[in-house]
Amino acid sequence: MKKLLAIILALCMVVALVAACGDKDDSSSNTGSNTGSSSGDSSGSTSSSGGNWPKEVGFFDPDYDYSSQKKFKVAYLIPTAGSWLYDDMDRAFASWAPRMNIDYKGMFASSDGSTEAFLSLIQTHIDQGFDGLMLDGIADQMRTALEMAAENDVVLWSVMGICRDQGNTYVYEDIPMYGPLQWPFIGFDNFYAGFSSMNKLIEWKDQAWPDVPWEKVGAICIGFSGMSQLYERVQGAKRAWCNKNPSFGEYKPGAQDNPMNFWLGDMSATGAFDQATAQQLTTQIISNNNDIEVWLIPAAMDDMSMGAANAVDQLGLTDKSCTACFGGSSLPVQWDQGVDNAWRYAEYLAQTMYAEPIICAVWALMAGQATVETLWPQWVKQWDKGDIFEFTGERDALYDYNILKRGDDGKPVVKESHNYAQALLPTAWLEKDTYKDYLAWTDLYAYGDNKDMYRYGQYPAVTNINLYDARVPVPSNFQAVIQSIVMG
Repeated sequence: MKKLLAIILALCMVVALVAACGDKDDSSSNTGSNTGSSSGDSSGSTSSSGGNWPKEVGFFDPDYDYSSQKKFKVAYLIPTAGSWLYDDMDRAFASWAPRMNIDYKGMFASSDGSTEAFLSLIQTHIDQGFDGLMLDGIADQMRTALEMAAENDVVLWSVMGICRDQGNTYVYEDIPMYGPLQWPFIGFDNFYAGFSSMNKLIEWKDQAWPDVPWEKVGAICIGFSGMSQLYERVQGAKRAWCNKNPSFGEYKPGAQDNPMNFWLGDMSATGAFDQATAQQLTTQIISNNNDIEVWLIPAAMDDMSMGAANAVDQLGLTDKSCTACFGGSSLPVQWDQGVDNAWRYAEYLAQTMYAEPIICAVWALMAGQATVETLWPQWVKQWDKGDIFEFTGERDALYDYNILKRGDDGKPVVKESHNYAQALLPTAWLEKDTYKDYLAWTDLYAYGDNKDMYRYGQYPAVTNINLYDARVPVPSNFQAVIQSIVMG
């Protein structure tokens, strides 16, 4: 159970997704919030008034004197040790903290991975006088932790998991909501992760095998139906498949309701997130469908794509198969070692860029530059900002979620209003011909001329800070309920 908890929690982010479900024009591979300290479009950032604060709330300002504020004591708490993803995030926090006059004490794991042990770990650090705690592991049980912190004037932040009250799911204008927000968040959109990965694979098929009819093409989505944040990626991939092949059947969200030539390799049956399980599922599905000529395999994380690539390689189908995932830290390592197989793409964000807005947001909350209700106001979805709604007592037939009660004006009845942001992070596709440029650029972006800090110094250096987009406009659906991305 400990191992499963740790892997699931890590996945809440890696396979996390890319951008909001906005218009197609908003859905480039570099979707997300305006993170970073480089120059560029500032449409996704908020300037503070006066000259005694960093220029952008929740982002690093290289010209600001952070020593003018208190030296805050901060730590990163995780449910259990042994995850490469947690280790990478720890190193990224440690690289930003000194530049912000933060006394970063490092990463600490709870004793056994249970919720009780994790809450005890939080309380221990509160008792030790920490000003801010960045957490991974209890996004769906955050309320108790938030109450503990509020009583002691400590800032908490859920790093990889979005904080929602998952016991109160509901449908808003035909959109399934996994409960109201409980705190601001910066990260990824899981639905779009699957949607984007499938579209990348469709693009590969059209280029590599344009003459193979779609009736001879199969899609295997390696996912996990037992966890909402991961299953959203399956739903996104399925939506992209239905958009491409509308004659194969209409889109349905259920794990068993799939269109023609679309299979779910569901790892929840075993509870294992490893290459062996992904390889076994892929092999089984392909072996039972010999009429398929080309296989497209969107996967939730690195190990799943590696397992799928191993499967098609052993079946002699590498040239006619392609897998892509969200995450991808292992893919450059694989290419550097000369491995060239069916794992051809990964949608990626360097951990340094991921950590920057998180630790800067914690700083802004600790210093008083912003509150949880005023942080990143441009990233507040007007229809998903933490409001507590009244329910009718009935359930939606399609999703089995609560139905919102409507007032005389036809609008949902709000019992408690909030203004929590959901900022999104920029990503880029790792591809064999360009991955070295992207990784070298992330070093330039994060560390400038301080080459001693570079993580990818083995690659040729880049000098153009605008080589990749660190910032993108806020998607249109943050201000209105728009689902054009899923409607095709």
